[in-house]
Amino acid sequence: MIKIFDGGFGSQLISKSICFECPEELNLTQAEVIKQIHKEYADNGADIITTNTFGANPLKLKSYDLEDKVIEINVAGINLAKTTGKETAFSVGPTGEFVKPVGDVSFEEMYEIFYRQLEAITISQPDYIIFETFSDIAELRAGIIALKDIFKKHTIKIPILASMTYDSIYTLTGVSPAAQGVILDALGVDAIGINCSKGPKDILELLAEIEKYTSVKLIAQPNAGMPEIVGEDVVYSMSASEFANQMKPYFELNMGYIGSCCGSTPEFTKELRRLADSIEVKNNKENKTNSHGYLASKGKVVSSEAFILIGEAINPHARKSVKQYMEEFDIKGLTSVISEQCLKGADVIDINVNAEGADKKALARELVISGQLNSDFVLCIDSKEPEIIEEALKNYAGKALINSVALDEKELREILLLAKKYGASVIGLCIENEILPTTIAETVEIAEKLQSRLLSEGIKAEDIYIDPLLFTNKTYSISPLDTVEIVRQLSNKGIKTSLGLSNVSYGMKNRDRLNQTLLSMLIGSGLSMVIASASSKGIVETIESAQILMGKEKLSNKTYIELEDINKLTIEGELIYQLINKEEPTAFDSLLAEKTEQEVINTMLIALDKAGRLYDEKIIFLPDMMQVVEKVQGLFDRLENKAKSSHTLVFGTVYGDIHDIGKNIVKSVLKPFGYNIIDLGKSVTKEAFAIKAKEVNADIIGISALMTTTMVNLEPTIEYIKSELPNVKIIVGGAVVTEDYARKVGADGYSKDAIKAIGLVKSLTEVDEK
Repeated sequence: MIKIFDGGFGSQLISKSICFECPEELNLTQAEVIKQIHKEYADNGADIITTNTFGANPLKLKSYDLEDKVIEINVAGINLAKTTGKETAFSVGPTGEFVKPVGDVSFEEMYEIFYRQLEAITISQPDYIIFETFSDIAELRAGIIALKDIFKKHTIKIPILASMTYDSIYTLTGVSPAAQGVILDALGVDAIGINCSKGPKDILELLAEIEKYTSVKLIAQPNAGMPEIVGEDVVYSMSASEFANQMKPYFELNMGYIGSCCGSTPEFTKELRRLADSIEVKNNKENKTNSHGYLASKGKVVSSEAFILIGEAINPHARKSVKQYMEEFDIKGLTSVISEQCLKGADVIDINVNAEGADKKALARELVISGQLNSDFVLCIDSKEPEIIEEALKNYAGKALINSVALDEKELREILLLAKKYGASVIGLCIENEILPTTIAETVEIAEKLQSRLLSEGIKAEDIYIDPLLFTNKTYSISPLDTVEIVRQLSNKGIKTSLGLSNVSYGMKNRDRLNQTLLSMLIGSGLSMVIASASSKGIVETIESAQILMGKEKLSNKTYIELEDINKLTIEGELIYQLINKEEPTAFDSLLAEKTEQEVINTMLIALDKAGRLYDEKIIFLPDMMQVVEKVQGLFDRLENKAKSSHTLVFGTVYGDIHDIGKNIVKSVLKPFGYNIIDLGKSVTKEAFAIKAKEVNADIIGISALMTTTMVNLEPTIEYIKSELPNVKIIVGGAVVTEDYARKVGADGYSKDAIKAIGLVKSLTEVDEK
C-alpha cells in the first residue's frame, strides 16, 4: 500500500492571512491555525500529516531568539499533528549551514544541533521521522546518526524517511541519485526519495535512478511546478488534477509514500488520494537485496560487480614520503597523494594513519575532511583501533569500507557496531585466535565462520568482503596459486573477496609483471576487490582489460577535466588546469616570474570564469567551485598589488528570510575581485539596507530570498531603498526568484546563482565607471 502524505504548508499559512516571522513558533502562538491546516489535509485524504517543525532546530530558532524553546516548539508540533487522528511524520529540515569541508560546521556540531531537536520524540512520539529538503548528504547523515543514537538510548524505533532536493541531476553539493540511494540505504533508513526540487516530471527519472541502488521503499513529494508572479502574488500554475496526472508513472516504481510540496494545497492531496485509490499497484515489490556490494562517495558509486581497485598509497609503510607527511602532519601533501591515486584509476582509497609518533585520530579526521574537498574518493579506513575508525567514518560523507576485522578479536563487536552506525562495509581477515590458516580447506572454513559471524552481528551479506590472505611466494604453506583456488571456492559459495596484492612479490624481480599475472588469475576466479598501487600502470590496465572482457564497466568515475580552448603547455594554461583540477598551483611562481602582476591576475580570472562555466554545465559542483575560489584568493593574497576595487557591495537576505547560504556563496566568489563587501546578515529590514548603504556609499546592494513567503518582501524593500538612494544598484537572487520577477519588483539585476553574480556585478560596476 502506498501512503499519501499531505502537501505544502507555507502557502497554506499565507492563505490564512496571519502575520508571523518564524513559522514554527505558530505551534505555540497560533495552535488553532496549525490544527486547521492539518485537518484540511486529513479531510482530503492524507494518510500522514507532517508536523510544522521543518525549521525548528536550535540553529534556525536562534535567529528568532527562540533557541530556548526547541523542545517546546517541536513537541507542540507533534501534538498538533496528532489531533487529526492520522499518522504523523516529524519533519526535520536542513539547518542552513554546510558540514566541513563544504562549510564550517563540524560533524559533532551538526550532530548536536539535530540531537537537540530530535529529543522531542522522546516526549511525544510520532509515527515517522522525515528528513526533507536536504542538499548536503553530510548534513543529512549527521541528523540520521543523531536519531539512531536517540533510538538506542531510549530503546525506541520509528521509521526513518530521508528525502533530498535536486538542483539538476545532482544536488547543490554534487550528490548523485545513485550515491543518495547507496549511502542512505546503508544507514538503515526505511524510505529514500526526493522532495521539493521541481515538478513531478522533473524528478521522476532521478527517483528511478535511486531505486536501482536501494532495497527500501521510495518517497516522492514534488513541487506543483515552478512559481510565477501574478499581480502581487506568488503562484504555482499547475492544477491539482494536472499534478496527479503527472504522478501516475510513479506508481510503476517501488513507492512507499507520495505527496506534494511547495505550491500545493489540500486539493492536491485529494487528487492524489483519488489517483491512489484508482490504481492497482502492480509493483508492490518486496524489499530487494543486492548480491554485489556498493560503496559510494557523494557523487560516485563503485560496485564489486565491476571489480574494485583500492589504492594503497596512503600508508606510512607504502611510501617514505607518505610516512614523512604523516609525521609532519602535512595534510596538503597527503591529499595530493589521494588525488594522484584517484586520477590514476583507484576506485577507493585505503587510508592507514598508523605512523609512529603521529596524532592518529587528528590525522584521520583532517585527512578525511580535506581529502573530500580535493577528490571525490571512496574511503577505506585501514585500522584496528575503533576510535580511529570512528573518527574517519563520522567525517566521511559516503558509504565507506572498514579494513579490517578478524574472528575473536576483542574489538570485533565494537568495530561492527561502528559499521552499522555509520553505514559502512567490512573486510574480514581469515585469522582465528590470532593463528593463520595453513591449508586451503582451513582457510575456506574460517572464511565461512567469519561470514556467518558478521551476518549474525547484523552486517548485510552485500557489505561483507573476506580477505583469505595472500602470502609472499614460497614463504608459506599456502601458495599464491592456492589463494587463487580459495578465491574460486569462496566465490562459488557467494562470498565476496578482497586481497592485498603487494606482498606476493616482495623481494622478487619483475614484481609488477608477477603482480599483474596473479591479479588476472584472481579476477578470473571471482575476486571482488584488490588493494594495490594505482600508480602501477600495469595493474590498472589489467583491471580495465578484465572488466571489458567480462562485460563489466565502472558505474561512475570523475576524471581529469580537460579544457578544449586552453593550451596547458603554456604557463598560463598549466596554472588554469591546476586550479580547475584542484591541484597544487605550482605554475603560479613561474608565471609571476615571467609576467606582470596584471597578466597573472587576468590568468586567475580566466580560471574563475572557466570554473563558472563548468559549474553551469554541472561538470563541477559547489564544493569544487568554492575550492577554486579559495585557491585563487590565496594566490591573490600573495601578490604585492592585490586585486582591488573602489566599489562597495552590501549584502543581506530580505526581511523575514533566515536562509543565507546563497548569499554567503555569492560573497565568497566575489571576494577575489577585491570588492569591499559588507554583510548585514539575515532578515534585514529595508531601513537597515538603506542606512548602511548610505553610510558606506555603496554601489550595489544584493538581496536574496529563498522562500515564496519572503520573496514578496523584495518589492517594498527595493521601492524604499530607491526612494532613499536613487543611484544605488540593487541585485536580487534566490531559489524562488526569477528574472521576470526581479524585473517586476524593480531590481537592476538578477542572478540565478553565485557564478552569474560575478558577471552581473562586473557589468554594473563597469557602467558606473563609464
